[in-house]
Amino acid sequence: MSLPQILYVDDEEMNLLLFSLNFKKHFEVLTAKDPQEAYQKVAAGLKPDVVVSDMKMPGQNGVEFLQSIRGHLQEAPFYILTGFEINEEIQQALNSGLIRNYLRKPFNRDSLLEEFQRVVGQN
Repeated sequence: MSLPQILYVDDEEMNLLLFSLNFKKHFEVLTAKDPQEAYQKVAAGLKPDVVVSDMKMPGQNGVEFLQSIRGHLQEAPFYILTGFEINEEIQQALNSGLIRNYLRKPFNRDSLLEEFQRVVGQN
């Protein structure tokens, strides 16, 4: 049985590595160093089960990126994972249903794992 896929987008290599190390036993972790790389993967047919994006990235923020791929991935739950406080843009994304949850860095591995496993139907 193959593992569910999770796509994590972050412009900091260390964050990509930490996320991968923390979740690789439970998910096939796919990473992208910027929204453009992630968008190319999705446009090429990648259909991850979960998408997690950093908020503050050069060129395009996390909410803008998730809005840009929404049409390609209508089933996947979206998350923002950021070290910053919730702002109006993130709150609107929550209210509209674009993102399922707003997650804080540094993250609590167990609570994120529980959340991700719940949305993909793993127990």
